[in-house]
Amino acid sequence: MSEQEPPASADGLRGHPAAAVTVTDCSETVMRIFEFLDGEMSPEDCRRMQTHLDECGPCLREYHVDQALKMVVKRSCGCETAPVELRTTILRRLTMVRIETSD
Repeated sequence: MSEQEPPASADGLRGHPAAAVTVTDCSETVMRIFEFLDGEMSPEDCRRMQTHLDECGPCLREYHVDQALKMVVKRSCGCETAPVELRTTILRRLTMVRIETSD
């Protein structure tokens, strides 16, 4: 999982034609910041997210807070491994989600 580069500025795409057609709202952006940081979005979703972050100061600030949080957790817990029970539970739930979404 690679981390996305932070946006250059809060107004990086103002006036850009693609910025005018942004459909991403703030609540969706905030809910999906970690997905974006972890490189787990489709290229189209990444583009929409980046466009929104370039245009929206409050969401950009939240992005930077979440990015800093990830760095602190990584630095503090980098050598820790998850307990076997936790890993098993997460994998089981991921499998359940995949099965439910493929119906």
